[in-house]
Amino acid sequence: MKDGVHRWQRCDICGWHVACGYCGNNCCNAGTGSLPDGSQCGCDEAYSVQDKFKDPAYLAIIHELPCVICEAFGFRQTSITEAHHTICGRFSGRKTPDRQAIPLCQCHHQGLRFDRDKEKLAIHNGKESWVAAYGEDVEYISATQDKILPRLKT
Repeated sequence: MKDGVHRWQRCDICGWHVACGYCGNNCCNAGTGSLPDGSQCGCDEAYSVQDKFKDPAYLAIIHELPCVICEAFGFRQTSITEAHHTICGRFSGRKTPDRQAIPLCQCHHQGLRFDRDKEKLAIHNGKESWVAAYGEDVEYISATQDKILPRLKT
């Protein structure tokens, strides 16, 4: 909570329901299965918290998607897509759950540089300049999940 106000976003456990981006309070961490509106999310299943953070099927689909930055800003993608676990707004050293990962090409992720890609900024080579140019990485979670989650349910 920040200034007494929750900022609701997708749940960092299940990747689908709501959670507060400031305090981390969400339906799944609390184990209640209740959303802020009182409805049930069904995420209080009996499996370990560690398992809830890992989703190899989700990450496999991420590698098939185009880089969200290349796609949004009209760059030509010249390297493979990697899964980037979001870092903006994270308040601990713990890696975010797989369902908060977004697809980034190597150039926008780790900074693999080819002569033709010098204009691309890599988030792990300068988060502040990356955010100034492209916005926070968490802004791309929802669109990524919208592409992936329907494919996981089939």
